[in-house]
Amino acid sequence: MDWKRIISGLILLVAVLIILLIPSKFVIGLVLTLITIVAMNEYLKAISKICKPIKWLAYLSCIIVAIINYIPEQYLLSVVMFSIPFLLLILFAQVIATDMKTSFKDLAYTLLGICYITLFMTFLSLIIG
Repeated sequence: MDWKRIISGLILLVAVLIILLIPSKFVIGLVLTLITIVAMNEYLKAISKICKPIKWLAYLSCIIVAIINYIPEQYLLSVVMFSIPFLLLILFAQVIATDMKTSFKDLAYTLLGICYITLFMTFLSLIIG
């Protein structure tokens, strides 16, 4: 048996139950952050066979799902619009800081995961909350 799969499945089940039972905006944000971290972990394990993603930035970007619920609504569009160029700046700085040991392929796979998983969960958090 693969205990990691069972544990991640239980985490997701408990998270969904909490969302259904406690309809608070902040609880939903925290639970969706937990789901985002589990999804990012699965994504990073899947692409680690192809490239070496920038894991610290991928996990750090998952925090945006929780933060988005604490920001006033008039600033939400600005935060989402400025987060993507800021992430690109950090990704390119990582390539420069590692003296090109981090390739642009690694950068692209990391950015795809961040946009696909984190931004999807952010918009889901806005819809539910």
